[in-house]
Amino acid sequence: MTGTLYVTISLNCMGPVTDPRHGDLLTSWDAVDAAFAAAQSEAYRLRFPDSKGRGLKFSLSCVSWSGFAANPVQRDFGWHTIFDHYRAAFGPEMAKWGDDFYWMYNHPAKSRVGNEWGIDWFDNAHYLNILNHFVIDRGYFPNAIQVPTEDNDVSHFIEQWIPFDFGNRNSLFNDLDSINQDGKRTRDVFDWRAAPFDWSHYQPGPDDFRLPGDMKRHVFRIVDIKSIIHVIQRPDIRQAFLKCLRGEDVVICAYEHDFRDRYETIMELYLGPLFDLAREYPEIPIVHATVQEAARHVLGGADDPAPALTIAPFETGLLIAAERPLFGAGPYVCSAGLEDRLYRHWPTTRIGRTAWFLPMLPQHDGPFILGVAANDPAGRGAMLRYRLPGSDWASAQPLSDADRPFLDPDQAARS
Repeated sequence: MTGTLYVTISLNCMGPVTDPRHGDLLTSWDAVDAAFAAAQSEAYRLRFPDSKGRGLKFSLSCVSWSGFAANPVQRDFGWHTIFDHYRAAFGPEMAKWGDDFYWMYNHPAKSRVGNEWGIDWFDNAHYLNILNHFVIDRGYFPNAIQVPTEDNDVSHFIEQWIPFDFGNRNSLFNDLDSINQDGKRTRDVFDWRAAPFDWSHYQPGPDDFRLPGDMKRHVFRIVDIKSIIHVIQRPDIRQAFLKCLRGEDVVICAYEHDFRDRYETIMELYLGPLFDLAREYPEIPIVHATVQEAARHVLGGADDPAPALTIAPFETGLLIAAERPLFGAGPYVCSAGLEDRLYRHWPTTRIGRTAWFLPMLPQHDGPFILGVAANDPAGRGAMLRYRLPGSDWASAQPLSDADRPFLDPDQAARS
């Protein structure tokens, strides 16, 4: 029996960019939107239908342009500018086709220049700041992530909360001596050369994120469709079909950026060759999927609802419990003051298989929001958010997913 091939497309969403060295960049949101809007038509989405006649899906991998000081290529800086823009501009279209969001994290460099790769994970902990803002401001917590500069330090961070890691960039066709926009060689930004390049997914090892081991999350392969680093090749695509012939379910994932109009490139270099090869393997079912859907299917997760979370006062702190085991070390807990505007992450202590203790109620200068978010091993998310007037838990008021308790921090920065 053959496996199923899950076809995924990551649209790495960074918004408009201006750089006189590159004449093909989309320099305004109007241009970015016009390009993506053209990819919403049935003629585009259904050009290569899957085995059940369904159209392609985009997984929007959104960057948070925060933590930077210099903006030489005129990015749209802000905590949620990219995420919010696509939700507002294309929400109905995304719902129609089944598109979804996941997180792409660009670590700020020591220089805090917006177009420079940051490769020192311990220079700052901006990744926690972004998760704090995701949970508090938007009621969002990612279950899949892409970190282009992943190394062992990054690997151990992802392992705490995020079950699906779309980071493996290994390929026989990578040009590791290519020069990035900040002057770094590709081999100095990432090194996946020891990782599988046959579209295998794997659980990484604690000493080398590129090798299979006993960590809990699953790493999936993702390659450039067309860049200075890599151009996807027909033999690479064929490998996915050959694995399916051996009875394995396979996720094939390739990406393009939104700051170039590369939607026809996706067809010409990725989907066109893939569906041409599919005629040679008619016994292999093909499914268009988001990265989260594909990861869940190949891992065989049951179609259960998200795990329920509860919070209760317990002597000097709070007891957090889940109805079934969560992924990673436990829930992600954060808070933000409505007056002091301080966002904080709060570590918890595990006291049971599905219970954790927060040793003190978070303290802020005035009322604050407390957020608790988690994923289960299949990437189903759960979240609780409460508004508290102070240190009295009895006065906590639950917030709905739609509540945005703050003046939007991006709008505030522009007012």
